[in-house]
Amino acid sequence: MEKENNKLMKEIGIKIKFMRNKKNISSANFAQMIGISRQQLQNYESGAVDIKIDRLYNIAKILDVNVTYFFENSPNLSDDIDFNILSDLERIKDAKIKESIYGLLEELSKN
Repeated sequence: MEKENNKLMKEIGIKIKFMRNKKNISSANFAQMIGISRQQLQNYESGAVDIKIDRLYNIAKILDVNVTYFFENSPNLSDDIDFNILSDLERIKDAKIKESIYGLLEELSKN
């Protein structure tokens, strides 16, 4: 159960960072917006710590997404390949490459 929770927190963190980057919000500004330190935000985005639901709700509000976004289309936590794909995408630093890969995945998922 703990392993699945760690995967869930990492996945939520990846989605937070993805949306923050998509909206061009720096980590320092975002941390300030949600009232935490930049280090705490890094802990959230890496999945190192659990996020309380009220904090996650506030994050969703600031990112202009429904809180369910963090749980929708989530890979089955027992399916490591889906989780590894999300983790690998997170490690790509070049925004254009990441956007291209995301577009390709989006197109492939339509079929």
